[in-house]
Amino acid sequence: DLAFVSRQDDLKADFLPLKEDTLVAILPDERRYDGWSACPVSEFEGREFLMPALGFNRDIMPLFRRHHVHPRIRKTTVDDPVVISMVAHGLGASIMTELIMTGQSPASVKVLPIEPRAYRELGIVVRSRRELKAAVQDLIQCARETIDALDERPMNGNTP
Repeated sequence: DLAFVSRQDDLKADFLPLKEDTLVAILPDERRYDGWSACPVSEFEGREFLMPALGFNRDIMPLFRRHHVHPRIRKTTVDDPVVISMVAHGLGASIMTELIMTGQSPASVKVLPIEPRAYRELGIVVRSRRELKAAVQDLIQCARETIDALDERPMNGNTP
C-alpha cells in the first residue's frame, strides 16, 4: 500500500513528502579542513569517493552531475560505520545524510554540510493518493507527526 523512499525522478506513483535530509560530506580528519564550515561539492572532483550502499547513488549522483563533478567512485557493499572507518583510514571521502550521522560520534572524520546545500527528500509513495485506505491515511499521519516530533529535538553536537 505504501513505501518510505527518497524522491526519484522516475517514480511511477504519488509521492507524499515528509522531510528534507541534508547531505553531508564525510572527510578524513585532515588539517586542511580545519576552519571549514561547509564542504564545496567541487572538493570531490577527481578524488577517491566511497559510495555508500543501499542505493545512495540515486541521491548522490544527481548532485555530481548538476555540478559537473567527477570523483573516482568506489562502490561499497558495507554498512555506514564501515564506510566512515574507511574514510578515517584515508581510503577516500564519502557523502551521507544528517539522519544517518545523528547519534554517531566519528571523532576521526570531518562531517560538514555540502555547499551549495544538497539534500534528499524523504517521503512516502502510494499508488494513488485519491484511493488511500483509512489505515494507510492513519499511518501517513502518524509518520508526519513522528517526523515533526523528531525535528523538534535538539541535534547531536557531532552533526552539522
